[in-house]
Amino acid sequence: MTININSKGKKDDTKKSNCQGDKSLKVPSTKRDRLPEYIQIVVAAAAIATFWVVTCQMVEQTRAWVTIKKAYHDPFKVGEKAKVHIVLTNSGNSPALEVSAQTELELRDSEPPTPLPFRESSKARSKSVIGPDVFPRISISSQLPLTKQAIDIISNQNKRLYVWGRIEYIDIFKRHRVTDFCMRNEFGTKDFEACENNNTAK
Repeated sequence: MTININSKGKKDDTKKSNCQGDKSLKVPSTKRDRLPEYIQIVVAAAAIATFWVVTCQMVEQTRAWVTIKKAYHDPFKVGEKAKVHIVLTNSGNSPALEVSAQTELELRDSEPPTPLPFRESSKARSKSVIGPDVFPRISISSQLPLTKQAIDIISNQNKRLYVWGRIEYIDIFKRHRVTDFCMRNEFGTKDFEACENNNTAK
């Protein structure tokens, strides 16, 4: 409310709008006046969201995907260490960089726990590059030679050989990627099958 003094020295309490006769004051914007601003904000937000969706799709379609193609063991022999070969594959569309692997091999009667346990000595020291549709092989041996009793335990299906590991690498977008795997020998064959748990790639 604007209070004026009239010619008779009395207060004039007449209410006047702030925009009447005062060019120095800004006219408050109404919701209708601001509608174009809202539209611009919505359009900008939609554009940003679309950009990130397209970017994520491009990354997922282009990035490297390192997983396990198969695993198998050499014939068991008394006095020799059990040896398992793990074949990797990059099913993505770009190379996997700085690839390192950490693996464990044990004769067990149940699957390893989650998260997967690793010995300090099993940490990989070398790094490599895996291109698309390339199938490098990792080999791991048991810590001790096989005894006749151990071979009989496997043959009688009392225990299985479990091999598990972690593959770490960098994709071309400089993102750190991890693949965890767990496999167990199929009874009566030299091949391995996936465990119930601990098989993830991200």
